Amino acid sequence: MARKIAWIHGDQSKSKRAMAVPLNSQALKVLKKQREQHSRYVFTYKGKVVYQVNAKAWRSGLRKVGIENSR
Repeated sequence: MARKIAWIHGDQSKSKRAMAVPLNSQALKVLKKQREQHSRYVFTYKGKVVYQVNAKAWRSGLRKVGIENSR
């Protein structure tokens, strides 16, 4: 968080390569708030870690937080 970068490990990316994702101030704010929910994981549901999300759940989540035109 101090470097404002999120790392995606190669085994978790479609290209199988590790990548750095720059985080803007809004993303950092969301991550800090999520730390109140769980100390290690960002994506949780009812206190349990979410490892995989289907397209319907993803679109529902985007709609709930007001994100449009996401890719």
